[in-house]
Amino acid sequence: MKGQKFLKLPRRYWQAQRAFDYASQQRVVGQEFGQFGKKVGWTLIRRRRLSGINWVLVPVSITRYFEFAFVKASMLPSAQDCLDVSSPALYSLYLANENANVKIHMVNPDINDIETTAVIADVMNLSNIKTENLALHKVLPPTGGYDCIYSISVVEHIAGEYDDRQSIQMLYDLLGKGGRLIVTVPVDRHYWVEYRDVNHYGTQTKRDEKYFFQRFYDQQAIWERLLNPIDCEPTHVCWFGEKVNGRFRNYIQRWLKEGLDCTIEDPREIVDHYQ
Repeated sequence: MKGQKFLKLPRRYWQAQRAFDYASQQRVVGQEFGQFGKKVGWTLIRRRRLSGINWVLVPVSITRYFEFAFVKASMLPSAQDCLDVSSPALYSLYLANENANVKIHMVNPDINDIETTAVIADVMNLSNIKTENLALHKVLPPTGGYDCIYSISVVEHIAGEYDDRQSIQMLYDLLGKGGRLIVTVPVDRHYWVEYRDVNHYGTQTKRDEKYFFQRFYDQQAIWERLLNPIDCEPTHVCWFGEKVNGRFRNYIQRWLKEGLDCTIEDPREIVDHYQ
């Protein structure tokens, strides 16, 4: 099986490169993250870490092009102490590489995920990143709180001992005076909850033969579940999504079935079918 995967590498590489070049020509939002993700991949490969192959083929996953760009645009230029709560690692790696003066505390309850991030940060010589295998409720802020906290597509997955409403309150309470909280979540025309057959993050209990996976928010749910708990109006809200109804759901089904053969086309998919 592994041999077959390696035989597919040349085709996948050129297919992924064509998709990335096409998106770059179309000035895809967040393309700087794709370029940096590829740099991470090649650095890992040179260090004989085969995990770098996936970074080269799929440096940014689908909607992260929009999400990373949104978080970058929303950050305070003066932010020094930052907390990253379980976000996809690429954003913090990029930020740490761009600004050596920023201190980033990355926490994640998934030990495999955070250990992988720690290895990559070491390989990339990013000494301004600190990683910890921690759940949100165990995070202790620095004196005066964090200047900036970001959590990219995370709170929608939190359920159990506490949910998205309590999580938002915890995040907000960790901020220092004048600090900024940046959160991204998936949205839909109506609020609904997705259950899956697999416990993807190992944090959920089985219910009716399914595992809780995530929430999709509409505008009312965002205000009721994410803003009302902290009694705060947002300073900036940005929406992005599919151009044709059902496109993203079909993409998810293809990804679950095809895996890498689907995701290597992410740059082209984002440019052509989302806005």
